[in-house]
Amino acid sequence: MERNFPGTFSLEPARGFWFLAAALLLLVAPHSTRAAERQILKGHIPTAATVREGPLPDSTPLRLAIGLPLRNQPELEELLRELYDPHSPRYRRFLAPEQFTAEFGPTQADYQKAAAFAESMGLRIEATYSHRLVLDVSGTAGRIGKAFHVNLHYYRRPDKSLFYAPDAEPSVELDVPLLHVSGLDNYHRPWPKMRKSQGRWAKGGRGAGGTYQGMDFRDIYLPGAPATLNGAGQTVALVEFGGFYPSDITQYQTSVNPSFTAPAAQTVLCDGFNGTPGTNSSDLGDNDEVSLDIEMVNAMAPGAQVLVFEGPDTGKLSQNQYDTAADDIFAAIAARPQCREISCSWGGFGDATAAAALTQMAAQGQGYYEAVGDYGAFVNCNSLTVTANQDPSLYLSPYETLVGGTSVNTTNPSGPPVWSSETTWNDSLGAGGGGICTGFLSIPSYQAPVPMGTNGGSTQWRDMPDISMVAANLLFVAENAQSGHGYSGPGEGT
Repeated sequence: MERNFPGTFSLEPARGFWFLAAALLLLVAPHSTRAAERQILKGHIPTAATVREGPLPDSTPLRLAIGLPLRNQPELEELLRELYDPHSPRYRRFLAPEQFTAEFGPTQADYQKAAAFAESMGLRIEATYSHRLVLDVSGTAGRIGKAFHVNLHYYRRPDKSLFYAPDAEPSVELDVPLLHVSGLDNYHRPWPKMRKSQGRWAKGGRGAGGTYQGMDFRDIYLPGAPATLNGAGQTVALVEFGGFYPSDITQYQTSVNPSFTAPAAQTVLCDGFNGTPGTNSSDLGDNDEVSLDIEMVNAMAPGAQVLVFEGPDTGKLSQNQYDTAADDIFAAIAARPQCREISCSWGGFGDATAAAALTQMAAQGQGYYEAVGDYGAFVNCNSLTVTANQDPSLYLSPYETLVGGTSVNTTNPSGPPVWSSETTWNDSLGAGGGGICTGFLSIPSYQAPVPMGTNGGSTQWRDMPDISMVAANLLFVAENAQSGHGYSGPGEGT
């Protein structure tokens, strides 16, 4: 099980270093003219945290992801504009992680002070990252409450399930700026955006029942492409909150027509997750999403290496600290620049720390794709405050490509499918959401030149989705199908 990501300090030697740093700070503290002013961190109290249901026991073990802010923001924004402007001499001259950290990352001194502060409050350093955007610590709820001047209480979500959250915005006496502290609440719960098909969409593929599978995707979108154009030498990263059965992936490759082979997907385990897939009805849907994601990448780019970054799923973490896991997954991917394409088909997570990691990825030339689903252009966007609260992943950053879904129609039923037309995956049962990020993200520079007079888009706010492709009637294999108790059939999802 991987705990230390490339470029990070090893954990045990790091602990000795942080203790030394803390001791040095204590030695110089008496000579300081004044104590550090308390800084208050905003945005840590969920809107549903209204009626308390009792305290979270002080002995409860928790894990936090402490995010530190990027530096030189105006220069960074200008750099990103130039990196993606074909007319700029800096076009596509992406930074290496070391360059990004030196110019825009938190300083080594600030990172050390943040770690020393955590250990002085009785918290354990769990992981560090070379880019210094995130510092992972653990401790009891009682110690964490004292460190951040909060009390943690249970509340109820709208579905009546319990979550915990602080009774006040956290604050610290620290002269190092902090961006966000994930793990002080567990309100948001990542949810997979796929579901098993209801069988009402166009069926023009070569899979069972006309499902789209395997090489169908290449035939539809890359007709006539040489077999050598298969993603070889490329690495695709998947953001997942659960595990998968490798036998399902193999069965998918051998059972489709025509069959194919692809490099075995490799896992990167985060936050103590052991990679075991769900086995009960409450988390089998998580396994479905992970398997579908891997199989779709294999089908479109069978030569590419897939790295599956896995955080604890809904049944594997006692306190379900999903935003912490998401921050750590994003931090791990940002430290791996070979992951040029990153895909995520989960919603219900995201914070300022994750947004900072997406900014670093953009500067390093790493493309991040977040599934939106698609109701059409503007349906389901009348109550954007509710939508953003439910799925903050769509409102994280202008540096994410939002991917909608379609239903595709094909011809040539006796052979490889040939694209004929596509329609919006407009699903009243709840396929996702498209529209305008009113009040959340201003329109990014790359959307500003698009004429919005005929499509009804906004000239002020971020419009979504950016791109779309087939998302309905997809064949996938999951839930340990080789055991005879799994699933092999159609699904829907982007």
